[in-house]
Amino acid sequence: MNNYKTGKGTFSPVLIHLSKYSSNGHYVLLVDNLSGNTYQVLDPWECAVTSMEVSGNNATYVKSGKTVNDTIDVVGQWYLYEASLEKQALDVDVPKAVCGLKVTPLTSTDAKLSWKKQSDVTGYKVYQKEAGQNYKLVKELKKNTCKVYVQTGKKYIFKVIPYIQYEEKKVKGKAKTCEFYL
Repeated sequence: MNNYKTGKGTFSPVLIHLSKYSSNGHYVLLVDNLSGNTYQVLDPWECAVTSMEVSGNNATYVKSGKTVNDTIDVVGQWYLYEASLEKQALDVDVPKAVCGLKVTPLTSTDAKLSWKKQSDVTGYKVYQKEAGQNYKLVKELKKNTCKVYVQTGKKYIFKVIPYIQYEEKKVKGKAKTCEFYL
């Protein structure tokens, strides 16, 4: 929450689902920690900003003049849905896209894919596809170069996605692509 409030890194508001808010439950965004367990809440459906007490998986709020004790059954981020509020996943920066992505031919069947190394990532996923086909993961590595198989006369599109390993999850950054024709 602190990184979201202060604008450090790339974070989205904490998203929670309240099971009793309506017959199907209801999603709201925690946009600020007012004090202790009290949060400012943005309710997009109601077009309202309110406050709510949050403690673990319990939330207390006022609806239609009545105090409601509710259960939070989903916690995540607006764009990083599986992030956990309890495990501080919000304090992990989402990696930026790689810079300087280029392909250099080596032989008639090999090329070198390279990009500027990022110091704040755990590794990179490299995908490859021929024009008109789906991407396939070809490498997962920690360094910023790799050799890829190519064939003369074919057009390839490569995609590199940086990631940060956080507990059991990989927080993926934005993809960067480049085309190559040998």
